[in-house]
Amino acid sequence: PPTEYLPFVQYAEARGEDEPVCYSSACKVDNPDLVAGKRDDGGAKDVATAKLDLKKIEDKIIELTKKVDKWELEKASWDNALWERESDLEEAEDEYKDAKREYRHATDVRVQNQDDIEMQKEAKRAFEDATKKLKIAQKEYAVEQNRHDKRMTDLREAKNEIIKLQDSLGDALRDVTDARLKANKQSQGDNNFINIRLSNTCLSMIENGMPTKCPTYRDLMIYDNTVKHVSGEFTDMGYDVKREKPMYKNYWKYYTQHPEWKIITVDPDPAIIDRGVTITIEASGFTYLENIKSVDKTPSYNATGLERYEWHNVKYYDNCRNVMIAPDMDLLPDVINNIWNDCEKQEPNIIELIFDDFETKDSQWYAYATWLKNAMERCLVKC
Repeated sequence: PPTEYLPFVQYAEARGEDEPVCYSSACKVDNPDLVAGKRDDGGAKDVATAKLDLKKIEDKIIELTKKVDKWELEKASWDNALWERESDLEEAEDEYKDAKREYRHATDVRVQNQDDIEMQKEAKRAFEDATKKLKIAQKEYAVEQNRHDKRMTDLREAKNEIIKLQDSLGDALRDVTDARLKANKQSQGDNNFINIRLSNTCLSMIENGMPTKCPTYRDLMIYDNTVKHVSGEFTDMGYDVKREKPMYKNYWKYYTQHPEWKIITVDPDPAIIDRGVTITIEASGFTYLENIKSVDKTPSYNATGLERYEWHNVKYYDNCRNVMIAPDMDLLPDVINNIWNDCEKQEPNIIELIFDDFETKDSQWYAYATWLKNAMERCLVKC
């Protein structure tokens, strides 16, 4: 593989994706996440898995919401059923008290004839019936109370579960977004191929001998580690060097034979530009305003959060397939290494917008209105 790397470049690990990272038993014990070539990627999900998890949460919320709505409509009937059992219990308790009092009175009477005997038997039978009715009413009330409590508990737990699921819904949405961004990075730009090119303005200024801060391709050749007879030789044009057209069709496939290679191409041709991540060096420093997180179409302004979003001298776009930088050679190594780190945590600077309180009397309109009023008053006297 090519070895013309500068010290700032972190060379890729020279092992295949399926090659074990740990060979010794001690290593496997100390690093279980690295056994059999597996690496911990932070638990990141792919798009299909993230969408499936999101749909499960959404379906569960819909299911629970339907249950809650149904139970809310039925709650009045639950309360009414419990009230009916409670009324039956109170009625049975009153009957039991009356029957118990009558039975006690009957047993206190001295038996003198057959009527007294019959009266005692009737009182005893009424007391036994009242006792049975009370036990039945107590049992039915207890059953209904348990049923009512369970229904109310299920309703309360369903509401709480919906709240929890709504909270986790935000996390699931972020997982889908992160998975899509990751998939876009993987599909739209192969960071094994990094291309360095000059903007058209830089090329024109260099070719015409104009003063410029742009580096030349001759300056940038120290970054190039391609195999020249494969990717194209450099020709000295006097004002700068220029890469010749490659002699082979689909020449970039030569480098894919070794996936651990990290190829940096200076003055790339269209074929390799389509394949990799391209860094374009502009003619001057810049501040780039971007419209993100905004509910309206005003460029780089968030009316809700009162924020503005700015890139300074480095701008990542197209899901890190393209990078625009100022003509600062100190920026280039950091950008290259960051591309190899999948462009992690590259966001614009957030500028909070602070507005002073508006004083009406300081406005141009107020000054004009005051002048006009005074002029009209003077005119009433002098005109």
